[in-house]
Amino acid sequence: MKTLDLIRLKKTYQVYDEPRMFFLHPLHHKDTAWIALLGAFITIAFTNPHDVQDALRNHVEWDTLLFFAGLFVLVEVCAAMGLLTAIGGALAYVIKSQPEENQMAIAITLILWVSAITSAFLDNIPYTATMIPIITILADE
Repeated sequence: MKTLDLIRLKKTYQVYDEPRMFFLHPLHHKDTAWIALLGAFITIAFTNPHDVQDALRNHVEWDTLLFFAGLFVLVEVCAAMGLLTAIGGALAYVIKSQPEENQMAIAITLILWVSAITSAFLDNIPYTATMIPIITILADE
């Protein structure tokens, strides 16, 4: 495996205009989600309450937010039950049972066909959310 030249990467892909609170994590040791929530509460505190109510009622797509919340809960439940580990283990077993020189081609073909067949029944976003942990399991093995 190639080693990364971090100095060259930092020079090539510089980050500009970074939000300071998010990158001060070594000082305050707070998760970035808490900082974002703090910013949201400060914004709401200094805004007209009627504007906030109007925005929450009419401009927030609650159906979409609840769909994604349910989706991520479902994926975590599947992971906690061991379903994703079982699927990843089964795919890894099929790939490992092939000769060494064919394993990469078999893995790519298997993932491609599983994706094609599954996406016929599932939408692409739930499928992607489910396959990310499975691909991570395959990469570790």
